[in-house]
Amino acid sequence: MHDDPQAYSVMIETIKNSPVVLNRPVSAQPKPKPSMPCPAPPSPVVNLPSFDTLDRVGRSTLARFTAGISPHAEAAAWLDWLSHFTRASGRQLELAALGTVLAARLAALAGGNAVPLLRP
Repeated sequence: MHDDPQAYSVMIETIKNSPVVLNRPVSAQPKPKPSMPCPAPPSPVVNLPSFDTLDRVGRSTLARFTAGISPHAEAAAWLDWLSHFTRASGRQLELAALGTVLAARLAALAGGNAVPLLRP
């Protein structure tokens, strides 16, 4: 059957003229998606407008500030770090000592009595 060009052309014509291709009628084209969803209907209790636009603006603004990362994921990461840090008393003392040394250097530089460690 694959060697017969006439049988192949008949099969191709049959497929082209078939009303169903890939389990979908040829005439049924996919519906275009609307550019924006329809606004929600007004509140049935009180005649108030929909505030969906305000919600979308708020979410898009938040996405710009967080670079698309979920604020909940960021908060979870910070909370995880904080929970580990609260159990590491040695690291807390090390950072407190380092902060004291750096604050003393900054105070000396601000007073003009010290030479900076790095020169610009």
